[in-house]
Amino acid sequence: MKSPSERVDDALAAVRSAHQDTSRLIRLLATLAEPGSAASVVDRFLIVLSDVFAADLTLVADFDQSMLRVRQSCGLADDSEILNRGVPLDSASAAALSTAGTVPAQQVPRVLAQLGLTTVMWAPLTREIETTSIIVVGRSADRDLGTLDLPILRSVTDRLSLVIAERERTNSLELLASSGHLLTRHLDTHSVLVESADLLRRLTGAPETWSVAVSDGLETGRAHSSSTSEPSWQPNESLLARWDTMTAGDLWWLNVEDRSIVGVAAFRDSEPCAVLYAVSPRSVDKDMVAILANYTAAAIVNAALYDGLHQNEAFLRSITDSIGDMVAIIDVAGKFSYASPSFASELGYDPAELVGLRLASLVHPDHREAFGRALELSRSATGYPPGVTKVEYRMSTGSGEWSWVESAIRLSPGSRDKFVFSSRVIDDRKRVEEQLRREARHDSLTGLANRGAIMQLLTDLISDGSPRRIGALFFDLDGFKAINDKFGHEAGDILLKQLAVRVRALWELDDNLARLGGDEFLLVLPDVSGRTEVVDAGVQISEALSVPFSVNGETVSVSASIGGAVHSRERSSPEAILRAADAAMYSAKKQGIGLVVTTDG
Repeated sequence: MKSPSERVDDALAAVRSAHQDTSRLIRLLATLAEPGSAASVVDRFLIVLSDVFAADLTLVADFDQSMLRVRQSCGLADDSEILNRGVPLDSASAAALSTAGTVPAQQVPRVLAQLGLTTVMWAPLTREIETTSIIVVGRSADRDLGTLDLPILRSVTDRLSLVIAERERTNSLELLASSGHLLTRHLDTHSVLVESADLLRRLTGAPETWSVAVSDGLETGRAHSSSTSEPSWQPNESLLARWDTMTAGDLWWLNVEDRSIVGVAAFRDSEPCAVLYAVSPRSVDKDMVAILANYTAAAIVNAALYDGLHQNEAFLRSITDSIGDMVAIIDVAGKFSYASPSFASELGYDPAELVGLRLASLVHPDHREAFGRALELSRSATGYPPGVTKVEYRMSTGSGEWSWVESAIRLSPGSRDKFVFSSRVIDDRKRVEEQLRREARHDSLTGLANRGAIMQLLTDLISDGSPRRIGALFFDLDGFKAINDKFGHEAGDILLKQLAVRVRALWELDDNLARLGGDEFLLVLPDVSGRTEVVDAGVQISEALSVPFSVNGETVSVSASIGGAVHSRERSSPEAILRAADAAMYSAKKQGIGLVVTTDG
């Protein structure tokens, strides 16, 4: 039986160990809160992971049934053969790595022993189409891992997986919002296919992609995008013939040898005009790929139109009566000399009444300068098609409203004083672009700002020159996991949405409240004089949450641990404010339930 002093020593040792584990967890979670791309987040995470576990090597690796490939690491040289070529994987190692584990030296899976590791632990990160990603922490010396090391690793790995998914979807939304519609600037089909294949590769992380144009089920052109020079797989006629397995927006899968192929069709008037293929994609977001397919179809239709416009003015007039685009000929004075019948259906103008009217008089005053520049560019540009310029502007309709219009402008063949305009109303596309921009900055569940938006707000506030200070409140819910376990994740989502509405109603601020992920939220107070205002705001949140919620007929009570921070603009950064508020929140959580703790920076 231990003496009283020995029991005291044991208790102190347990307290020190718990404090050390908590500190490690806080450091790792704080790393995930920092802004940046998915890859940069993983890089920083591996560095901190190596430090907190005193590891010789930390890495993220993908593996299938035959090979383990290191994707990012801390501890391997850049020219490491393992990093560049991967490690063959035996079936026993593949089975062992499929679930989280920790093993001593004599039981290390052979594939990890090849990396020079003798004591390791690992946890699954993501499971994709063909591969599983894992986080590995290893030591080259025989030192035992702590009993809580693996639970800590699994906990932060789960959070890292959510962060990666959020950052990758945000990047995809931003990529499509900024680049997808630009496919229509190309006036030949091959250029559309080249850029479409490149965008697909960036969206899916595939080593190679194909974009194939088709007509009546037969290939009419193709383009390849690859990280290497030679393709490892090519579409063939048997694939193009399987239209019965593809419908608009649906993905189609095929296993070829040791790789998976994902395909999606792009449709024009319910008929396929192209099919996009990704070879061994790392991940596929069905919605993002479907949006790209729609952009590709629109661009191919656009390119087909302009392929016919290079002939002559007479040929132009013969086709414009039967196409949806608005086609016009504008003379040297900027007046209509011809307007196609589609002006009536698209903008509500009688084409005959437009003849002799100055086109610029219909352009919104805010856009006339850009419109004039586009005319001059198309007059001076060279190449084929000669002098083509695209411009977007708002144009008055026959009913007196404003519609967004996109025009492709070129000099009429053989003329230096007449312009051919091919235009279309793009109101729907503008609404989609605005929706994509909003989705890239807002949380899909609650409608609140997301991490990227709130960090940008802090950046803007710090640089606005105001002498007043910035306040921030970081809070998460006490016992939220227990609510999910008792009532289910759907009930948890309903609770988070109701909470967002209740807290947002406390202040008339636009996008100053953000959901950072899970049950974590951040409120930014742009102008405060000191801690008192931040504490008062925290108390308001706590009081608002003290009223029970009604979720699926159940009464649910919840509280929050709230951490506040006050920083001056000239001596701060968004990351420092977030870290300070986060640390204060953890301090509040340690002291009890539903407390508010603030720091003054």
